[in-house]
Amino acid sequence: MNLPHQARGGQGISPGRETIDVKRLKDSIRLSDVVSQHTKLRRSGRGLTGCCPFHDDRKPSLVVTDDIGLYYCHGCHATGDVIDFVRAIHRCGFLDAVRHICGTIPALAVARNRERAKKLDRAHLVMTVNYARFQWQDSVPIEGTPAERYLRRRGIKGSIPATLRYGRVPLWIDPGKGKKGPMNHALIAACENVDGRVTGIHKTLLRADGQLAQVRSPKQSLGQIRGGAVRLGPEASEVIVCEGPEDGLTIHELLPSTPVWVALGTGNMPAMILPPSIKRVLVAGDNDAPGRAAVERACEAFRAQGRHAAAIFPGSAFGDFNDQLRERARND
Repeated sequence: MNLPHQARGGQGISPGRETIDVKRLKDSIRLSDVVSQHTKLRRSGRGLTGCCPFHDDRKPSLVVTDDIGLYYCHGCHATGDVIDFVRAIHRCGFLDAVRHICGTIPALAVARNRERAKKLDRAHLVMTVNYARFQWQDSVPIEGTPAERYLRRRGIKGSIPATLRYGRVPLWIDPGKGKKGPMNHALIAACENVDGRVTGIHKTLLRADGQLAQVRSPKQSLGQIRGGAVRLGPEASEVIVCEGPEDGLTIHELLPSTPVWVALGTGNMPAMILPPSIKRVLVAGDNDAPGRAAVERACEAFRAQGRHAAAIFPGSAFGDFNDQLRERARND
């Protein structure tokens, strides 16, 4: 490659040979720096969104997450890391993609930009965590609210844990500029870290009658979610882990003797940081291929931590646990 010796080493390419340290290369590049050369990105939570350059995208469908170095399009389902993006956008092979990355983004500039971006990301996270705590503190008990009506529509009949509340929240917020969108009814779930501190919230936007709000993204997260959990039961030696609050409340009604903790996303289940006192984890999932794959990844992660992990699924006739709960209610 026609690169200076220092630049080659800095980018993970050894001089004189086509040997590439892929991890080092990807660690030295911020994915959004590359993607933003081809589409305009704007921050959305911990990631960035923009119109996908791989198809005729009129509504922003592309999500770029620098924390994990991956992109995903909800429209055409394009996905991958920085090398995959460059290969797809330039329709080239692996080595040509690496040459393009090294030739167009100097290592020194990348290092400076990454350090600046890290500082901005840390400041943004602190701001959003504080704002999430403010929204949680401003919420009220769920009884008699649109949030309770929403859950009852889902077949949840039992008592609702205090980690779920009702509030009026903006459709969108820009903490940096102090701007926010119109207010909506919302079911608010508190996400706690391993020490039991609220670090984020999950919001389900609703209408007054308890139906989902007719907006593009009725389910939103704010603050630090990854690694935490919505605790629908106390800390115990055995817990059930699942994806969403509705799943968690459903499983709690079906299996009331075991505490349920909600990861707020299938991708977050393997990343949950659990207290050492939890020795056994039952990972609950849907009866489809993506659900089973997500459960298996989570089980592998918990076993690697030295915990016993096992998968649980609804009966074979049901797509998910909520289907099973509603069928039981119809037969009672």
